[in-house]
Amino acid sequence: MVPITSVTTPIFSIKALKEKVLSSPDWGEFPDLKSSQAALLENQGGTPKENNGLEANRQTKKVEWGEFPEIPNTEVWKLEQNKMCDSDYQQKESSLVRKKSVTEKCGLGFLNQKVKPERPVLTTSMTVNSANTREVERCQDSEASRKRKSVLNTPQSACKKSKPSLSPQEDSSDKLALRKKIREQQCFIVRSKRKQQIQPKPGKLFTAKEGRCRWQLKDLDGELKTLEANHVEVGVSKMVIDITSENSVEYRFCYSRARAQTLNFVEGDIIADSCLLAYSDDNNAGLKETTTAFLTSPHVDPKLIPNGWIKNHYRWIVWKLACTERTFPEQFGRSCLTLENVLLQLKYRYDREIDMVHRSCFKKMLEGDAAPKKLICCVAAVKRNNLDEGESLLELELTDGWYSIWAIIDSEMVDLVKREIVGIGTKLIIHSAELTNCEQGCDPLNVPGNVKLKISTNSVRRVKWFAKMGFTSNNSPIPALLCSVLPNGGLIGQVTAVVARKYPVIYMCKDGDGKTVFRNERSQALFKERQEKIKSDRAEQVYEQVWKEVESRYRKPGKSSTKFSSKAIQNITDPELLFNIMDGSDSEFIQSQLSADQLRLVMHYKDEIMTKMKNEVQKVLQDRLSASEPTPKVTKLLKVRLMDLFTEKHALLTIWRPSEDDLSVLCEGKAYEFFNLIASGTRDKVLQLSSTRQTSFASNGMLELTEDCSRTVTPIRLVDSPGFAP
Repeated sequence: MVPITSVTTPIFSIKALKEKVLSSPDWGEFPDLKSSQAALLENQGGTPKENNGLEANRQTKKVEWGEFPEIPNTEVWKLEQNKMCDSDYQQKESSLVRKKSVTEKCGLGFLNQKVKPERPVLTTSMTVNSANTREVERCQDSEASRKRKSVLNTPQSACKKSKPSLSPQEDSSDKLALRKKIREQQCFIVRSKRKQQIQPKPGKLFTAKEGRCRWQLKDLDGELKTLEANHVEVGVSKMVIDITSENSVEYRFCYSRARAQTLNFVEGDIIADSCLLAYSDDNNAGLKETTTAFLTSPHVDPKLIPNGWIKNHYRWIVWKLACTERTFPEQFGRSCLTLENVLLQLKYRYDREIDMVHRSCFKKMLEGDAAPKKLICCVAAVKRNNLDEGESLLELELTDGWYSIWAIIDSEMVDLVKREIVGIGTKLIIHSAELTNCEQGCDPLNVPGNVKLKISTNSVRRVKWFAKMGFTSNNSPIPALLCSVLPNGGLIGQVTAVVARKYPVIYMCKDGDGKTVFRNERSQALFKERQEKIKSDRAEQVYEQVWKEVESRYRKPGKSSTKFSSKAIQNITDPELLFNIMDGSDSEFIQSQLSADQLRLVMHYKDEIMTKMKNEVQKVLQDRLSASEPTPKVTKLLKVRLMDLFTEKHALLTIWRPSEDDLSVLCEGKAYEFFNLIASGTRDKVLQLSSTRQTSFASNGMLELTEDCSRTVTPIRLVDSPGFAP
């Protein structure tokens, strides 16, 4: 198994902030990290380039009546402690100053908004002047100045040092009572919506995506960091580091972390797309709380959501947001995997899949509405499958970001997984896959255990981490060279090679002992002629024997004419009786006594009997001949030796049942594009390739006859030399 710390799975989108909204991805598209990074920095107080100027502006900014100077949170906290010790200051402090101090204590950044005082009092000005004086004294201390700059430049570190604490009004009993009321309100909203007709309306994330200005994940500046040490440095929690695609559905958001990330956090507020959220009594919010909050969104119809739909998408959303936070910890540490982002993503998927009836590639395949075409997906999990034969193979869980399918892999892919070339988070482009045991389709939320996606390593390639998942617009096979073909990698979509040798056509058949025999064209002609003669002689002998047997069944003993008088014979109209009477020894006399109509009936009946006898004889004859000596099944083969364009690697291609056009198209010394071949291992260290029913080839004109693959004359004396290798 590949460690989760090495996952670089691209993730979709992050919460949109202010004017720069973050567009949500298409099927598997990555989040727009630049706009999200800028928004994150904007929430923290500015961009990195403006940090130096911000400090100078704060020192020179004119202080107005009722306004506090912008001081870091840690310094404000110390200032307030000094104020509390000064009794004279407590008597002069106005209500505006008290509100300002509480806000600065609980906040994560700087308060940039000006608050209009309730009434102009002199004590407010005195308080500001006192604060300025103490701030100037602290600026003279070099160590304090260095700490203040550190806080200004790294707001996340300031968050760690000054976590907000619960106010007296937020005691345990009050919180539990508040949450109980919120849950009752949630249940009332959901019950009411089940009786109403809900009008669809796109959410914030879907609306933001419709904008023209969209950033891509590949545009993010900086180095990908996947080490756990890098995560801890920037504040990524241990729970986020340990999230995998298998346990992501069990992840629970912490109440204290939500309060630390939001300046004006109030439990029971409307978040995301007007969702009403209530934490559990243990101060966490998981799948159950998220489901209830999502159903309270005004434009979400609970009647349209299938069972397990929210659980499935909650799993993939949490996993991708956690991977984004781990992959880019400096840009998204502590800000990507949030409950609000999860709710926004759920609403986006609701808009796409339920309201607009858009389906991902895996859902179309599982429902039987699309064939497994060329697609890009991601490895979500790896498990070991113990077979009855004692062999142990690996299976991969592939996901398109919306749903998942377990894939059966060959030995070459197993080797790549063990060598960690392919692992969890790797994106793959797959061609010529086969969905097994799903002829009638199935529910993507409840896939049977025997439904698998069979893939061939020769038709699979890794793609960049920011590639968009889903069906590709170009459905052509993955091009490959002969040197990159794996012997046990299965189907090859397209390979380019040069025909070095085209050998004569051979014929393969099995003899009486079951052994495979190969013959050239001349030997096959002689063998066929000999078989035809033996078959003809045998048929003559069997024919005589079969004819006697059939004739004895159809011909009955003739009845003597003495039993019938001439008058009685003339009155007989049954053709079978007349035929049996004529079949006696006195047939000429009987025939002379018959009328013209009687003769016509007898001749017609005789023709029918002869036709039945011939058909039965022919059928019995074929059965006996095939049972005695079955006709050998002969298969026509064409062997072609291929060479790589740029290396010395070569392979032997076997074309089964070639047509006359195939024989005329292939020429030695020319390059061809071969489609839908199968690699069948090696023999004598030579790669063996075989054709299929879908195999085709065409000349590409890249290479003409060269000296490397042209025929040469070899003297006989060199055949016995030690280094002779034709």
